[in-house]
Amino acid sequence: MIKLSIFRKNPIFKIVAIALIIVISVFSITEFFLLPLPIFGFHSIYDENRPNDLPSRASYLDYSLQNLEKLLIYLINNDYWFLSTQEFYDYFVSHSQTIPQELQNSKPIMLTFDDGYKNIDVYLLPLLESLQQKSNKPLKIVLFINPKFMKRNDSQKKTQYLNCEDLKRGVELGFYDVQSHGYSHADLTRLTFQDLKYELSKSQQDLKTCLSKIPETAQHLAYPYNKVNKQVEQLTSHYYQSAYLFKSRLRHLLFLFDSYKISRIGVSKQDSPKTIIQLVKRYSN
Repeated sequence: MIKLSIFRKNPIFKIVAIALIIVISVFSITEFFLLPLPIFGFHSIYDENRPNDLPSRASYLDYSLQNLEKLLIYLINNDYWFLSTQEFYDYFVSHSQTIPQELQNSKPIMLTFDDGYKNIDVYLLPLLESLQQKSNKPLKIVLFINPKFMKRNDSQKKTQYLNCEDLKRGVELGFYDVQSHGYSHADLTRLTFQDLKYELSKSQQDLKTCLSKIPETAQHLAYPYNKVNKQVEQLTSHYYQSAYLFKSRLRHLLFLFDSYKISRIGVSKQDSPKTIIQLVKRYSN
């Protein structure tokens, strides 16, 4: 074993150590002052009383309805403002609009749900209705949808997806903000230029056809499989105002420099409400 004293006497080691300390300090200071508002990415919801009903394709990403209720109650009681993607873009990314006076003392947050599972409508929508009625505070969630799946529901299959009528109802009630997750959840980085163009444009077209009265529909994208490259980002910018990724929590601030790599904090089954609430507090300005 090499003795630590050798490293301490080595000038290169000292330089590297000092450089690391500076980098960590800069990131910590930047995170403290520039960290954006908390954006959380969920997928599927399940009811602990009926855990085998309406399963998703990836159970490790499921989140229990009961735990989500605890989180929502905390957010409501602490005066959080549930953002849509367009509000987030207008107020915090492009700064094209001024935050309304009545919301300036509220703490913004965004809750997103990928893949458009039917269990969102069956379990979460009634909870949102109940909590909003009790609190008299508006609640909204963002749904990143793959239109191909919403067209092919088969009652014989266990995994079910939201259809157009589900989306319309949730939007009309004021709870759903519907955005794109690509047409078929393909890995966009593996597609030819023409196939990529189809995935991005077809998704936008179908969602806008479904929700033709809502101009904010399908203006923003979440990259399937959390994958993006230069070609994907460039073509995405022709169709969408912004795009979302799951990134490390330290890099959560990078959306300030690239509106096509807005960072979300991923949530999975093992994350307790307490853990998420701690992150909410940390990332709230």
